[in-house]
Amino acid sequence: MGAHKFLALAEQVEALAGADRALDAAIHAAVVGPMMNVAVGDHKFITCYPNGQGGGINAPFRFTEHVEDAERALPQDGGYPEWQITRRLPTGYHASVGTGDDGVGCETPALALTAAALRFRAEQVLS
Repeated sequence: MGAHKFLALAEQVEALAGADRALDAAIHAAVVGPMMNVAVGDHKFITCYPNGQGGGINAPFRFTEHVEDAERALPQDGGYPEWQITRRLPTGYHASVGTGDDGVGCETPALALTAAALRFRAEQVLS
């Protein structure tokens, strides 16, 4: 996936006020791999496969809702990058991955970490 796609996903995450299952599905497809016919939102579906192996994952991770799932957006190959979330008033939660800056403020810690992880992935593609 190209850096511009990761950056576009990060910008969408940063614009959210809360969790978004359709965006979770798009992030899942970008960082984990597509899944087969997973219900997203009310009645939307996305076609995916969990890393081409079949079985195992029956719904996209909740990147935009839970910090534990947001960690799954971090690249796992070549070591687990260090990350940090801080809260600043009045701008909200900020996150940094590796030596990157802490981005724009987000409404929740999960949103901040997901956005930072996607921006980190974009930097990796460019380097």
